[in-house]
Amino acid sequence: MTKQEIEKGFQEIWELFRETDRRMKETDRRMKETDLRMKETDRRLKETDRQIAALSKAIGDLGGKWGRFVEGIVAPGIEKLFREKGIEINHIY
Repeated sequence: MTKQEIEKGFQEIWELFRETDRRMKETDRRMKETDLRMKETDRRLKETDRQIAALSKAIGDLGGKWGRFVEGIVAPGIEKLFREKGIEINHIY
């Protein structure tokens, strides 16, 4: 093997090292970008969870208020209505 062939082989090896280094840097850049996107997704999911919890509470509160409203409308007249139909009422719950 001649000195030129050896030098050419080293040049090819160094070129492969440079290409590998370039690819590793690109991979690192992409991984950092992916990490940022994942953090943003996590932040959005937490915000969505918070909004769902608030909405669930609001719906639950509304259901309770609606139930009390209906009770307030129905309870005063239900005894009279049932008695007119011949149904005896002992307690209303």
